[in-house]
Amino acid sequence: MPIFSQQVRLESRRLDYYGEIYTKIRTSSGLLNSVLELSELTILMRSSSYTIRYARLSKKTTNLSP
Repeated sequence: MPIFSQQVRLESRRLDYYGEIYTKIRTSSGLLNSVLELSELTILMRSSSYTIRYARLSKKTTNLSP
């Protein structure tokens, strides 16, 4: 399980009824397309920035730097 402790910007977010967030995340290494499980996600909202404490990715990503 990848561990995050960085500021990210949610470009777009859609929460479906199955508890998954399909999101496009802006990080320092570029855009990250991932599916984050809501049960493993803690988001703290600071204006338009979000801090993701930890998240389990349910599909592989290539530009993920923990």
